[in-house]
Amino acid sequence: MIKIKTTLIISSIFFVFSSAYAQKEVDSFKPSQGSTGIVFNVSGIVSNINLSPSADPFGNNLLLGRHYLRDQHVIRVGLGITSSNDKVSLIDSVGSLQRTLDSTYKKFNFYLTPGYEFHFLEGKRLDPYIGGSLNFGLLGKTKYTTTEDLTDTTGTNNTEISYQKEGGFLFGANAIVGFNYFVVPNLAIGAEYALGFYSVRDGGDWEKVTVINPVSGNSTSKREVGTERTALSGFNTSNKVSITLSYYFGQGKKD
Repeated sequence: MIKIKTTLIISSIFFVFSSAYAQKEVDSFKPSQGSTGIVFNVSGIVSNINLSPSADPFGNNLLLGRHYLRDQHVIRVGLGITSSNDKVSLIDSVGSLQRTLDSTYKKFNFYLTPGYEFHFLEGKRLDPYIGGSLNFGLLGKTKYTTTEDLTDTTGTNNTEISYQKEGGFLFGANAIVGFNYFVVPNLAIGAEYALGFYSVRDGGDWEKVTVINPVSGNSTSKREVGTERTALSGFNTSNKVSITLSYYFGQGKKD
C-alpha cells in the first residue's frame, strides 16, 4: 500500500508540472552547457517530505553542486564541514560541597568531494548518467577542557583538566550511477547509487594535563601522554539509493 501511495504522489507531481509546460515548445528540459545547479537529498516522500544536504559515502553532509562543461560532460563538487564547539556548565552539590563544573569540546573537520559525470541519453526529460568521485577529508584535533570547583566554608578546591588528541584524514574513490527526471525545465527529481573504496585514519598522540589548586598548600600538576588511533579501510557498497532533487540556473535548449 505504501509503495502504491508513493507512486501515485510522484505521478501526480509529474502530471501537474508537466501540464503547466505542455504548451511550451522546448527541445529539452535538461540543463545545457554552462548551467550550474545544486543538489539535495529527499526523504519522507510518503508522509513528511524533507530536504537535506547531500551526503558522501562516509555519511558526512555536503553542499553538492554540478556544472555542465558541455551538454553531456558534467563536473560535480561537494563541500562540507563539521564544527563542534560544545560547552556544558552545571552547579550541584557533593555532600556538603558545592560543585561548579565547566567543560568544552572542540573539533573541526573539512570535506571535499570532486567528481565527474557522463550523461549519455539525449532525451527531453530522462537523464541517466555514470561517473565517479573522490572523497577527501581533514579531521581536526580533538580538544577537551574541564574545570571543576568544589567549595565549602574553608574555600575552593580547583581542578583543571586539558586533553588534546591528533586528528587524521579520510579518502575514498567511488563509482556512481544515477538518473534525473526533469519535471519542468531545470528542475529534476532523481536517484543515485555509489560504491567504492574508503580509508579513514583518525587520532594519534594524545596529551592530558591535570592541575589541582587546593584550598591550602601548593598546586600540583600531572602530565600523561599516549597514542590512540583508529584506522579503517575497505570497499563500501551503499545500502540505499539516494533520492535527489536538483535545480539548475540556466536554460535548456529551445527552438
